[in-house]
Amino acid sequence: RGRLFVFLALGEGQYTDAIVFTPPVLAVTAGGCLLAIRWAVDQFNNESVLFRDSERWDLGIWVRHVVRDRGDVPTFAEGILCGVVLLLIRFFAQTSILPPNDWRGIAVTTLVLQIGLIATPALLMAIVLTRRPWRTLRLTTVRPASLVVGPLLALALHPTVMSLSHAIQTLYPMSGETMEALKPFLAAVESAPLWSVLLVIAVTPAICEELAFRGFVLSGLQSTGRKWTAILISSFFFGVMHSVLQQQLSAFLVGIIIGYLAAQTRSLWPCVLFHVTHNSLGVLVGQLTPNVADQQPLWRWLFHSIGEDGFGYHWPWLIESLVVSCALLGWLRWRANREPAANFVRGSEAKMSAVI
Repeated sequence: RGRLFVFLALGEGQYTDAIVFTPPVLAVTAGGCLLAIRWAVDQFNNESVLFRDSERWDLGIWVRHVVRDRGDVPTFAEGILCGVVLLLIRFFAQTSILPPNDWRGIAVTTLVLQIGLIATPALLMAIVLTRRPWRTLRLTTVRPASLVVGPLLALALHPTVMSLSHAIQTLYPMSGETMEALKPFLAAVESAPLWSVLLVIAVTPAICEELAFRGFVLSGLQSTGRKWTAILISSFFFGVMHSVLQQQLSAFLVGIIIGYLAAQTRSLWPCVLFHVTHNSLGVLVGQLTPNVADQQPLWRWLFHSIGEDGFGYHWPWLIESLVVSCALLGWLRWRANREPAANFVRGSEAKMSAVI
């Protein structure tokens, strides 16, 4: 569809639109081609695929084989399958569920979609397809320092994420139809109690989406040992799960950070805290109005107005955001590289004591 839009824009002489939408179209096409090539190479390098018997395929036999011979964590194919299943569920849910107009309806719909259609499929697949669901979903203990770095990284990155969101909005502005469709939702959120908005929009999606995308999907994709391939693909699924193009692009970029956090800490809890903090900051900043921002010195110190109702951080905060975020990401890399060596030393000491 994206390539067709670019070709139509070129044919109609709308060269500006074609130039704007060409980079994401090329990126998605190139990503799909690279994924297909990598999959083909893996198949040709797999002896069980090249030299297996040409037995008749049967769905029941295959299902019994998958359940009987399941591993501790899902395979790469099972991770892809989970992501595709979640996208299909989202597609059919969007086409069959009417958008609610009041906050009660929005809350109920969001909880049903998040718990029933995102978290539940991932949990069921972890129980059925793996021997260690707890490990698959990364629900393991984590060091306190790694636990704290999640919300700290979300706080540090927030000015950068807001700047990227404004840049995406400028490059790909929302259409008038999309803005009109979002007005009832925004009005309902503004009139709802803050605690319920945080619970429905910040906390619930953070738990459910992390269980699915940084839990089952990322664990399956990372089973091949290619960390960055797993992070990028899981972030793609995470981004596409959002409804609006501007949200999809922002979620893809944020998903890369959360995926790296999950890979380095080997736990889901820092990711959940990052996600909760990130969503909560978005809700709190969204509650700001020009009158409130002008009356509070703290808000004037942090933000400046963009357009009629938009806000952005002052540039010193953006620089500080980049510096602190890079420092935290560097600490995660250092800590992950240090832990295997420490585990090796402890294992060697245990063997020596056993020999003695």
